[in-house]
Order: sequence, then structure tokens, then C-alpha cells
Amino acid sequence: MSGDKKKIGPFDWVKSITNKTVIDNEYFNQYNPFLTNRSLSNFYDCVLYANEMNRFWQLDNDIQFCFLNSVIKKGKRYAKWEKKDTVAHVEVIKNWYKVNNQRAMEILTLLTPDQIGEIEKKLCVGGRFIKR
Repeated sequence: MSGDKKKIGPFDWVKSITNKTVIDNEYFNQYNPFLTNRSLSNFYDCVLYANEMNRFWQLDNDIQFCFLNSVIKKGKRYAKWEKKDTVAHVEVIKNWYKVNNQRAMEILTLLTPDQIGEIEKKLCVGGRFIKR
């Protein structure tokens, strides 16, 4: 991956580690250990190695990459990133009570569907939700 100075993303690093390709030393300033370790922790055969690199976070980027590249076996790995579930009506609760996501989720469990509907009616003006 040499040539022009191009940007190498976190998934390129993971792909390089799992496919055993070599990346030039000039790109190690773009290496993000946190995202690489987080991505590798999705695979059962890589999670312990990623955790070791989390324990030794103070090591240089090139040392962390070389360690992961040498201990992880070559192979294709596919995993989706875990995403937060979006819950309906959270934005309505946040706007009405002026609270953050966590509080809105707690309040949402206390309200009945009728109460949520009343709040939505009060916030909806002309087909748009207004911010209070």
C-alpha cells in the first residue's frame, strides 16, 4: 500500500491484519488502536489478542500492529458493528421533558401509549414537531 500518501481507515488496518498484507511504516501515524481492537474483538479468535493490546495501550502503533499481525491467523472475517436500537417516541419525550436519552428511555417505560399520544399532539404544530 505504498505510493501516494493516502488515508488508511480503521477497516483497512483490520483487513491488513486478517489478510496478512504489509503496510508501509509511513502510514502508522494513521493507525487507530482503539478502533482496530474494537473491530477485532467481534471475532472469537481475536478477542483475547485485542484485549491484550487494550491492556498495553501505551505501546507504539507499529508495535501494536506487528503484534496483532503476527498472532492472528490469516482468514476472512465478517461482522456487523453493534448499533444502538432506536426507540420510537424518544425524541418526543426528550423535547417535552428536556432530558437526555437515558432519562427519556426511563420515562418512556412509565408512560402509557395514550399519554405519549397526548404529548405528541401538543408538540405537533402544522405536521411538524416543535422544540420547546
